[in-house]
Amino acid sequence: MPRRRHAKRSPGALPIPKKRRAEDDSDAGPSKKRKDGDATDAAASKPAPIDVQKLLADLKIDYAKKAPPPNPPILGKKQAWGKAKDGVIKDIERAPKGWNSDEPDLLPDDLDAQIKRCNERIKDGIMPQVYELKLRELEAKQKGRQKLMKENLGLPWPVVKRLDGLREIQEALATGLGRYPKESSDEDKAKHGNQLDAESMSKTARAIVEAYTTGKLQWNPGFVTYWCDGKQLCSPRPFRLDEYRVLHDLNKGHASFWVEGMDICLRIPAIQPQPGQSDPAAAPPAPRRTNTPLSFKCLEDTGASDMLIYNRDVEYLQTLDRDYNGNPHPLPRSLGVCNYGMANGSNVSMAVREFEVNMWDPAKHSYVFADWEAIPVCLRDGEPTVHGRLNGPWVRNRLYCATAPDRTNQLWMFDYNPGTNIPTATTAQMTAPYEMPYLE
Repeated sequence: MPRRRHAKRSPGALPIPKKRRAEDDSDAGPSKKRKDGDATDAAASKPAPIDVQKLLADLKIDYAKKAPPPNPPILGKKQAWGKAKDGVIKDIERAPKGWNSDEPDLLPDDLDAQIKRCNERIKDGIMPQVYELKLRELEAKQKGRQKLMKENLGLPWPVVKRLDGLREIQEALATGLGRYPKESSDEDKAKHGNQLDAESMSKTARAIVEAYTTGKLQWNPGFVTYWCDGKQLCSPRPFRLDEYRVLHDLNKGHASFWVEGMDICLRIPAIQPQPGQSDPAAAPPAPRRTNTPLSFKCLEDTGASDMLIYNRDVEYLQTLDRDYNGNPHPLPRSLGVCNYGMANGSNVSMAVREFEVNMWDPAKHSYVFADWEAIPVCLRDGEPTVHGRLNGPWVRNRLYCATAPDRTNQLWMFDYNPGTNIPTATTAQMTAPYEMPYLE
């Protein structure tokens, strides 16, 4: 099962949806009382009990081959910001109104097109430091992808990406993940019910890798396969919670069952910002002739106890404000070293420094907050090309935040108490079965 983010651990950064007022949304409105028939409708929508024999007979059917081809992604229009007329614009307050760094007409995973666009934007001279950072991250991703593709010749990128994750899992299993104490009896293993059967899981991981590398298993978004003790239990099929439970229990899979093709870890989904959404920005707080801010896209992770960015981010921020002798900005003030508990039970020590943060609202062409706020930020080694940055709790400390059970995963932010002024979900939305997040 794939990589998961920190739970109580180090925070970092990714996109935060734009601060919006619900009255501007067509679905918004005062909450409505449920009708008497709603409870009956919800009960009627419950699935019928599984016929186990029919299910077992159905497992050989490959539903991925029967499914229609996926619809092409819907892309937006290219955003045109023109070129800087007087030198280079590095101050977002001097940028064109509504400016943001999104490229809605390009696929996020089309690295060649994204890199080409970054170079074009840098030449245009509007906020080049943003695109220089973005370009560096894209080139690092491209280099990593090219390396993996050479190691897995002939396989498509989605399969190669998944194989890379599986091999990391194999390494973790081989070095102690989920190991029972040595010479454990069945009774002892029962006492460690929260642990995995590492040997069985390793066998399954090897079998899945072999299936991908030989072409017996393809990457089929929206479909999963079930595995246990190195054996594939079905052909690709849509995930259904009731089917999963039946197969899991039939195979006594509490320590060795595997759902391939789906991320079943609990986490907050990463919502990609659309044009016009605001991004968090961080900048060193030390007094200086200038303090150039830089926007970072962050994952809104409610389990993160602090914001998390990367040491390379700090280095880049330092280079934006050099003194007259060419010296970079001093490091932000140190708050020491903290030990963060990660979602997998491990602990990671990270340096913590003081930063100032704010949010930029392209729609209003202004900062969300009048003053920049000093907060502790923990720093992770390396580049933010895999795990991303985490936003931490500071936004929820400054704004009212709300969600609606309308299946959009939209985070609503207000600078006033919104009361019931958020979208009203329908009964169908609130009672619909939970959609498990497929791997992307």
